[in-house]
Amino acid sequence: MGQKQLQRWHLMKMVEVGKITLKEAAERIGVSYRQAKRIGRAIRGRGMKGLVHGNRGRPSNHQINESLREKVLELSKEVYWDFNDTHFTEKLRECEGIDLSRETVRKLRREAGMGPKRRRRGPKHRKRRERMGLSVEDKDLIGFLVNHHLFILETTFRRDLHDEQVILRFANEVKNLNQLKMLYLLTFADIKAVGPEAWTSRKNTLLMELFLKTSYFFEREAITGPFLKGDEMIKTLEKSLSPEIFSEYAEHLPDRYLSCYTSEEIAHHIEMARSIAKELPTIEWVIESEIQAKVTVCTKDRYGLFSKMTGSMFLNRLNIFEAQIHTWENSIALDTFWVEDITKDIERRLQQLRKDLREVLSGNDSLKDLLSKRKESNGIKQKIIPRVPGEVKINNQESDFYTIVEITGEDRLGILYEITQALTDHGCNIHFARISTLGNRIVDVFYVQDEWGEKIKIEQTSLKEPFYIA
Repeated sequence: MGQKQLQRWHLMKMVEVGKITLKEAAERIGVSYRQAKRIGRAIRGRGMKGLVHGNRGRPSNHQINESLREKVLELSKEVYWDFNDTHFTEKLRECEGIDLSRETVRKLRREAGMGPKRRRRGPKHRKRRERMGLSVEDKDLIGFLVNHHLFILETTFRRDLHDEQVILRFANEVKNLNQLKMLYLLTFADIKAVGPEAWTSRKNTLLMELFLKTSYFFEREAITGPFLKGDEMIKTLEKSLSPEIFSEYAEHLPDRYLSCYTSEEIAHHIEMARSIAKELPTIEWVIESEIQAKVTVCTKDRYGLFSKMTGSMFLNRLNIFEAQIHTWENSIALDTFWVEDITKDIERRLQQLRKDLREVLSGNDSLKDLLSKRKESNGIKQKIIPRVPGEVKINNQESDFYTIVEITGEDRLGILYEITQALTDHGCNIHFARISTLGNRIVDVFYVQDEWGEKIKIEQTSLKEPFYIA
C-alpha cells in the first residue's frame, strides 16, 4: 500500500472519531466530497483493502500475447520494413488478418527500436519578415502569433479553466503579458471576421476568464492565492438569500459553479433544488429562438446521469450544441444544455423531454426501451457535407486528479449520448465536460475518473474503441 492510500486511511479514521469533517478530509486528499464519501464507505466495508484499486495486480484484458507481438515485429522487419505505422497497420488488417489499432502498432515498433519512417521537415525560414525590415522583437512576436493563433480558443473550449495547472501551462507557453494581449486581440479579430453572430456572450465570458486569470499570473509573477472568486459570490448570496437557505446550501456550492453563473441565477437554481420531489428532476427552459432553447436540469446526482440526460434529448430529436455540468457537494446535479430542433417544434419536444426524463430517472422506463420503441422520421433531407475523421485523445498529464478525454468527430443527432454512454459503460465518472459544435464538427472534452476516484490507466483501457465504432 502506497503513501497516498495510507494518508487516506489516516484521514478517514480522523473523520470517524470526529477530529475533522468529511469535507476537510476531501480537500486534503484532493477529491470531491462525493468521492470522499465513497472512500469512507469502502473503508467501512472492506477495511484497508477498500483503498486498493480493484484492478491492481490483474493483467490487462487487452494485452497482446508474446507470439502475436513477435509475428508483428517479424513482419515489420522482413516484409513491411519501409512502411509507416498507418500503412503497416492497414496491411496487417488486409493481408495478414491481424486487427490492431495504429497506436498499438506504433508502440510495438518503438519499443523494438524501430523509428518512424518519415522525417518531418523543419520549419521554413520566413524571408518575408526580413524584407519588411522588422526588428528582432517584432519578428519574434509575429512568429509567436502565427504559430499560436488558435491557442486561446483550444485552451478555452477544450480545458477546465478552473484547474490552476491549465492556467500555468497556458501562461508558460504565452510567456509574457504583452504577447497575451496581442494573442487575445488576434483571437477577437479572427472570430469577428467570421460574421456578426460568431462572437457570442458565452465566448466572450470564457475568453475573458482565461485572459484575466493569465493576466493575474503575469502581474503577480506567481500564484499567491486561488484564481476563483467563489468567496465574493458567497458574500453576495448571503445578502440576497434568507439565513436558513444560505446556511443550508452555501458550503456545498463548488467554486467552478459559482464562477459560471450570476447571483440571481444561483439563487434561482437553489429554488429549483429545494423543489426537487424525491428522485424526480426539476426541468426548466428558455426558448431563445424558434429552433433553439436553453434547458436547465436540477436533480439528485447518480451514476450515469449525464448519459441519461443526453439520451433523453436524443430520444426527442434535440441536438445538443453546448453543455455545462456541475455537481454540488450535497449531491445535487445542476446541468445546463443549449439545444436546437430544426423542425421548429421545440416547445412540444421540450414538454415531452420533461416527461421522458422523469420516467427514466424514476426507473419507471428504461432509456433503451424508449429508444427502441420510438422511431421518428423528421422528413428532412440531409445536406451533403464533408466527412470529419474521428479522433480520441486520452491525456493524463494536464490534470492532477482527472483523465482528460478529448473527442473530435462528425456531428450528428445523438452523438453526445453515444459518447457519454460509452464512457459510462467503461466505468468513467464524468466530473466536467466542455461540449462544442463547430459546423458539422464536434470537439467534446470530458474530465473523468474511474469508480475508485483515480485517473484512467491508459495502458489498461480500451476506451478509444467504442468511439471509432460509433
